[in-house]
Amino acid sequence: MQIPPLKIVGAKPKPLGSSITQHHHNPAKLLAEFADIKNVGSHNVSLEGIRLANTTFDHDGKPHKIRVYWTGSNLTVLSPGQVVRVHTGKSKDAALMHPEDRNGADHHAYAESGDFILNDKEGDKLYLYASSNEPFDSAYYKPNPPAGSYLVRRGDELVLLSAEGALASIPPITSNKKPVLGHSGRAA
Repeated sequence: MQIPPLKIVGAKPKPLGSSITQHHHNPAKLLAEFADIKNVGSHNVSLEGIRLANTTFDHDGKPHKIRVYWTGSNLTVLSPGQVVRVHTGKSKDAALMHPEDRNGADHHAYAESGDFILNDKEGDKLYLYASSNEPFDSAYYKPNPPAGSYLVRRGDELVLLSAEGALASIPPITSNKKPVLGHSGRAA
């Protein structure tokens, strides 16, 4: 079988205000935990049989096993450049999703879980599988990512977008007027 041109390109492993003891049943928080998978190829790719997995840890914080927590459907096909966002929460709660968790993805899929999946304290490693038991892609992030942070892929690691990268993504001011300090969007 040919390896699908899919890559894990981002993740939000720790939603703002998330705590396993306080919010594990809060549907909006569960939807705010996700991983993004992108078609990096030049042809359409069906997600049928594609599996997303992560590392689980034992009570001592040692890697325990890899578990598949989402399997793709033949109903979702990614065109070149498209992204599917795999949310931890349930599809029946999709209307509760915050706009910032909806934006940036072409398709949304759900792990249908009532508990958080991605590991914060230990960090985590995510894996993509097709038909074999060997992953064709993986990416990891380090322990304790800042709450609410979206991590982007750099090499095999998912990292915070640097301040320079964030500033470079802000569109330039096209008006001749100078911005008024302290008033976003206002110009003098």
